[in-house]
Amino acid sequence: MKRNEYLLILTLAAVNFTHILDVMIIMPLGKQFMELFDISPAEFSFIVSIYAYSAAASGFLGAFWIDQFDRKKAMLFLYTGFTISIFACAFAPDYWFLLAARVISGGFGGIMTAVILSIIGDVFPYEKRGRATSYVMMAFSFASVIGVPAGIWIAAKFDWRMTFKVVGAIASIFLFLIYFKVPSMKGHLAKNKASDEDEDLKELKAST
Repeated sequence: MKRNEYLLILTLAAVNFTHILDVMIIMPLGKQFMELFDISPAEFSFIVSIYAYSAAASGFLGAFWIDQFDRKKAMLFLYTGFTISIFACAFAPDYWFLLAARVISGGFGGIMTAVILSIIGDVFPYEKRGRATSYVMMAFSFASVIGVPAGIWIAAKFDWRMTFKVVGAIASIFLFLIYFKVPSMKGHLAKNKASDEDEDLKELKAST
């Protein structure tokens, strides 16, 4: 692979890292949430599960419109919303605000993996696609063995809010990586337009 290809993979892996970390870091911090907000284990479990519900809903809805935009612009939009939601979690004053922040986080993060895989499919040829995907998915392991323990340590040293502030700060840096290292990708838009024109032509021929 070329140097610019590795930089793109690194950027996509970094985005995936923060996404996975945001999903996983909630669970080990449950005790602090329950003590601070005076909530039950059932209410805390809803904080965890609401992310998955929101991600599933955004993934379903996103399937109808996500291919209508430049891949880079779509990722910038989604990751910006995702970063803002992380900071919203960090400054949540009560349980319901945190719950709303997790809904937003799931909404933006749920479709981000699809955009990452779409970028890999658009940029890399078949013979490189498997390796590129495996590198990006390594972020899951790094988030598990490095990100989560580090997040727990920060929460123990300071508090859970600091954990989200640090993750949000890291995500803010990665936003610049997306802007500078992810190329504009509009090739699929031309293909979709050509496909629509082909369908129109077929309908026209069928009617004559």
